[in-house]
Amino acid sequence: MANHHWITVALAVVAMLIAGGTNTLSLKFQNNREAAGYEGDVHGFAHAGTQTLIMFVGEACVLLWGVLAPWLARKWMSFRAFQKLTSGDAVELVESGTTATDVDENGDDGAVAAQTAAESPLQRGLFRPIILLPTALDALSTLLSAAALVYVHASSWQLLRGSYLIFAGAVSVVLRQSVKPHQWLGIAISVAGTITVGTASFLDSSADVATSFSSAASSGTSGWVVVLWTVVVVISQLPRAIKSVLEEKCLKVYGVGEFELLGTEGVFGSAMTVLVAMPLLLLAPGSQPGPLPWSSYDNTADAVLQMVRCPEILAAGAVYFVSVQVYGMAALRVTGTLSAVDRAVVDTARTAFVWGAQLAAHYVVASRYGEAWTRWSWLQAAGFATATLAVFVSNGTLFKVAVAVTPRFVRLCKKLRSAACGTRLPNL
Repeated sequence: MANHHWITVALAVVAMLIAGGTNTLSLKFQNNREAAGYEGDVHGFAHAGTQTLIMFVGEACVLLWGVLAPWLARKWMSFRAFQKLTSGDAVELVESGTTATDVDENGDDGAVAAQTAAESPLQRGLFRPIILLPTALDALSTLLSAAALVYVHASSWQLLRGSYLIFAGAVSVVLRQSVKPHQWLGIAISVAGTITVGTASFLDSSADVATSFSSAASSGTSGWVVVLWTVVVVISQLPRAIKSVLEEKCLKVYGVGEFELLGTEGVFGSAMTVLVAMPLLLLAPGSQPGPLPWSSYDNTADAVLQMVRCPEILAAGAVYFVSVQVYGMAALRVTGTLSAVDRAVVDTARTAFVWGAQLAAHYVVASRYGEAWTRWSWLQAAGFATATLAVFVSNGTLFKVAVAVTPRFVRLCKKLRSAACGTRLPNL
C-alpha cells in the first residue's frame, strides 16, 4: 500500500512537470502568432482574459467527467439493480430467501445501489462557498501572469514564477501550516537554482532577459514596460501562493474531493471571468480593436476571430485546454498528499521542462522557434538540476533514500576495512 502511495505521488509529480510546462509553452506559442481579428487587420494574439477563460472552462470540465459522470453511473447501476429485483429474477431471489439487502451487500450492482442519494456530491454540497476565495485568487493570479507573458520571454516568465515558492512558505507559516525542516531546505535549494538560472540569463547577452528587451525595442515597446511586467509576474505569485495553501486546507480539513475542488473552481472562475474580468478588460484602454470608440486591452470577439482564422492559435488553445486539466489534478494530488510547499517546489522545477522544450524546438523544429544553446547554457542547466534536486529534498524522498542506504554503506565500509586489515569481524 505504501509503495502504491508513493508511485501515485511520483506520477503526479511527473504529470505536473510535463503538463505545467505545456501550459507555459502553449500560451507563449499563442502570443507569438499573428492573425486577422475584429476589424480584419493582422495583429498579435494578446488575450489574457480569453486564455484565463480557457483555463477555467477546462477545469470546469473536470467536474463533468470526474464527479457528475461517476455519480450518474452509480445512479444507472442502482436503477439496473432495482430492475433485477422487480423482474423475473426477483422470484428466484424470494424463493432462495435472498433479500434486497443481501443483493446490496453481495452483488456487484447491489454494492453500487447501496450508495444512497445523500452520498452524492450534488446533495452533500458540491458548490461550497469555501472554494470561492481560492477561485478568486486563482483568477487574479492567472490574469496578471497571462498578461505579463505577452512582454516577458517564456523561460524568464517561468523563472520569475519561482517567487511563488517563497510566498508559499511564508503564507504557510502565517496561516499556521506546518513547514518541516527538509521543506525549508528544499525551498532554499530551489531558490539557489532559480538565482543560478537568472544569473545565466543576465550574463548571456542573447539570453531570455536580453531577448525580451530587444524584442520590446523592435516592437516599439519601452524596455521599462518589460521591467514593469516582470514585477507584475512576481506580485501575481502572492495570491497564487495563498490559493495553494487554502486548497490544502480544503482537501485536508474540509474534506473537499480533488475533482470537486478543481471542477468547482472552474465553474466559479468561468463565471468571474465572464461577468467581471472580461467587461473590465474590454473597457480598459489597450491595443486590441473592438466595438468601443477606443482600443480595448482585451476583446474576446477579437480573440475568437483570430483563433478561427489561424489554426495554429486554435490548436495551441486546444492543447492548453487539455493540459490545464491534467496539471490541475496532478497539482491537487501533490497538495493533498504532501503539502502546498511541496507543490510549489515541484512547480518551480518545471522551468527545466520549458527550457528543454525550447531547445528542442530550436534545433529539431526550426531555428526561429525556442532558444539556442549559448555559452552560459551550462550554468542554466546547473540551475535547473539544482531546482530538480530541491523536489526530492522537499518531499523527503532524498532523506528516506539516505536513511535506507546509509546502514548498508556503513556495513560495506566495515567489511572493506576488515578485508584490508586481514581480520575477520563478527557478522554485521
